[in-house]
Amino acid sequence: MSADTDLAIAQSEARAPYYAEAGMVWKHPVYTRTDTGLRISIGFPVCTMHAAAGAEAAAKVATLMNLGDAAEELIAALEDILNYTGGAEGPLNDDYVVDRAKAAIEKAKRE
Repeated sequence: MSADTDLAIAQSEARAPYYAEAGMVWKHPVYTRTDTGLRISIGFPVCTMHAAAGAEAAAKVATLMNLGDAAEELIAALEDILNYTGGAEGPLNDDYVVDRAKAAIEKAKRE
């Protein structure tokens, strides 16, 4: 294979799958080496931000999409913190918030 092909594959593997441009979220093309050559999955637009959300919202959506399953764990942690009623541990405190956030981040990194 050519140096251009090797470069395309390396770039494809190194970047996040989704990106934002001009108020739209896009999926990058994916280049994969096969036994017989190169397979290319073309990039495509995923969604367009509504004017009410603003073009800058596309970057936030792309970031969340790149988190994949990790985003679910981080959202669950934030919901736990917001819905915390005290229970046996008493009122919400900084230690609980920090510990729950750290646990969610570690779990997200493992996925």
